[in-house]
Amino acid sequence: MHENITNGLLDPERKFTVLRHDRSVTSGGGVCAFVSSSLQVKPVNLSEKYSNLELLCFNLIAPNSCSSIRYFLVYIAPSFSNHARSHMCLLIECLKVYCSTVFSNIIVGDLNLLKVD
Repeated sequence: MHENITNGLLDPERKFTVLRHDRSVTSGGGVCAFVSSSLQVKPVNLSEKYSNLELLCFNLIAPNSCSSIRYFLVYIAPSFSNHARSHMCLLIECLKVYCSTVFSNIIVGDLNLLKVD
Protein backbone atom coordinates (compact mmCIF):
# COMPACT_ATOMS: atom_id res chain seq x y z
CA MET A 1 0.00 0.00 0.00
CA HIS A 2 1.00 3.60 -0.46
CA GLU A 3 -0.50 7.05 -0.02
CA ASN A 4 -2.05 7.02 -3.52
CA ILE A 5 -4.33 4.16 -2.48
CA THR A 6 -6.98 6.03 -0.52
CA ASN A 7 -9.22 4.64 2.19
CA GLY A 8 -12.14 5.31 -0.19
CA LEU A 9 -10.64 2.85 -2.67
CA LEU A 10 -10.20 0.26 0.06
CA ASP A 11 -13.70 0.74 1.50
CA PRO A 12 -15.92 2.48 -1.07
CA GLU A 13 -19.12 1.77 0.89
CA ARG A 14 -17.66 3.20 4.12
CA LYS A 15 -18.60 0.18 6.20
CA PHE A 16 -15.31 0.21 8.10
CA THR A 17 -12.91 2.44 9.93
CA VAL A 18 -9.69 1.93 7.99
CA LEU A 19 -6.49 2.09 10.03
CA ARG A 20 -3.22 1.81 8.15
CA HIS A 21 0.52 2.21 8.31
CA ASP A 22 1.88 2.24 4.77
CA ARG A 23 5.39 1.01 4.14
CA SER A 24 7.61 4.09 3.84
CA VAL A 25 10.85 2.59 2.50
CA THR A 26 9.66 0.65 -0.55
CA SER A 27 6.52 0.67 -2.62
CA GLY A 28 3.68 -1.52 -1.44
CA GLY A 29 3.31 -3.32 1.83
CA GLY A 30 2.50 -2.04 5.28
CA VAL A 31 -0.28 -3.06 7.62
CA CYS A 32 -3.98 -2.27 7.52
CA ALA A 33 -6.97 -3.00 9.73
CA PHE A 34 -10.63 -2.78 8.78
CA VAL A 35 -12.81 -2.29 11.87
CA SER A 36 -16.59 -2.32 11.55
CA SER A 37 -18.02 1.19 11.66
CA SER A 38 -20.41 -0.04 14.33
CA LEU A 39 -17.48 -0.35 16.75
CA GLN A 40 -15.66 2.49 18.45
CA VAL A 41 -11.94 2.49 17.72
CA LYS A 42 -9.24 4.86 18.90
CA PRO A 43 -5.82 4.81 17.16
CA VAL A 44 -2.78 4.95 19.44
CA ASN A 45 -0.14 7.34 18.15
CA LEU A 46 3.27 5.70 18.48
CA SER A 47 6.51 7.61 18.92
CA GLU A 48 8.44 8.52 15.76
CA LYS A 49 11.14 6.19 17.09
CA TYR A 50 8.98 3.25 15.98
CA SER A 51 7.93 4.66 12.59
CA ASN A 52 10.01 2.12 10.63
CA LEU A 53 8.11 -0.76 12.19
CA GLU A 54 5.18 -2.06 10.18
CA LEU A 55 2.91 -1.74 13.17
CA LEU A 56 -0.55 -0.43 13.99
CA CYS A 57 -1.78 0.08 17.52
CA PHE A 58 -5.37 0.87 18.41
CA ASN A 59 -7.92 0.50 21.19
CA LEU A 60 -11.22 -1.18 20.48
CA ILE A 61 -13.80 0.06 22.94
CA ALA A 62 -16.32 -2.60 23.87
CA PRO A 63 -19.95 -1.74 23.07
CA ASN A 64 -22.02 -0.71 26.12
CA SER A 65 -18.92 -0.77 28.27
CA CYS A 66 -16.05 1.41 29.36
CA SER A 67 -13.49 -1.37 28.86
CA SER A 68 -11.15 -1.59 25.89
CA ILE A 69 -8.84 -4.02 24.20
CA ARG A 70 -5.52 -2.78 22.82
CA TYR A 71 -4.54 -4.33 19.50
CA PHE A 72 -1.11 -4.46 17.95
CA LEU A 73 -1.10 -5.41 14.27
CA VAL A 74 2.42 -6.17 13.06
CA TYR A 75 4.31 -7.46 10.04
CA ILE A 76 7.96 -8.53 10.09
CA ALA A 77 9.55 -9.47 6.76
CA PRO A 78 11.22 -12.90 6.68
CA SER A 79 14.93 -12.49 7.36
CA PHE A 80 17.66 -13.82 9.58
CA SER A 81 20.22 -11.02 9.88
CA ASN A 82 21.52 -8.45 12.35
CA HIS A 83 19.09 -5.94 10.86
CA ALA A 84 16.18 -8.33 11.47
CA ARG A 85 17.39 -8.87 15.03
CA SER A 86 17.55 -5.13 15.75
CA HIS A 87 14.12 -4.70 14.15
CA MET A 88 12.69 -7.36 16.49
CA CYS A 89 14.38 -5.70 19.49
CA LEU A 90 12.77 -2.40 18.52
CA LEU A 91 9.38 -4.12 18.27
CA ILE A 92 9.81 -5.65 21.72
CA GLU A 93 10.78 -2.26 23.14
CA CYS A 94 7.70 -0.69 21.55
CA LEU A 95 5.44 -3.38 22.99
CA LYS A 96 6.92 -2.82 26.45
CA VAL A 97 6.21 0.91 26.18
CA TYR A 98 2.71 0.71 24.72
CA CYS A 99 1.21 -2.45 26.26
CA SER A 100 -1.67 -1.39 28.45
CA THR A 101 -1.66 -2.21 32.12
CA VAL A 102 -5.34 -1.29 32.37
CA PHE A 103 -6.94 -3.61 29.82
CA SER A 104 -6.13 -6.63 27.65
CA ASN A 105 -3.56 -6.52 24.85
CA ILE A 106 -3.73 -8.62 21.69
CA ILE A 107 -0.83 -8.97 19.23
CA VAL A 108 -1.75 -10.20 15.76
CA GLY A 109 0.22 -10.36 12.57
CA ASP A 110 2.85 -12.12 10.55
CA LEU A 111 6.09 -12.21 12.52
CA ASN A 112 8.05 -14.49 10.15
CA LEU A 113 10.34 -15.70 12.92
CA LEU A 114 12.80 -17.89 11.08
CA LYS A 115 14.33 -20.75 13.05
CA VAL A 116 11.50 -20.62 15.58
CA ASP A 117 9.23 -23.66 15.71
